[in-house]
Amino acid sequence: MRTPAPTAYEEKRAVLAEKELSVLKEQFERAEDSSKRQRLSSDQANEAPPPPNMDTPLDVMGRPSLLELAAKEKERGSSD
Repeated sequence: MRTPAPTAYEEKRAVLAEKELSVLKEQFERAEDSSKRQRLSSDQANEAPPPPNMDTPLDVMGRPSLLELAAKEKERGSSD
């Protein structure tokens, strides 16, 4: 049993459907690329901070620097 040949209308619909499929594939690929770039940039932003300098004694690492102390002292002096 043979199927009838497609009509001109059906051929036009098939061509339009193929074009639409092509456009949708391109949009999907662009969205996928964008998503990959966003994941890469967020992964880089979430990287752990560098390890502390192992030459610095532990008791010094927790102390504020002299510059920080001077800034706090200056703030206290200006608010009085």
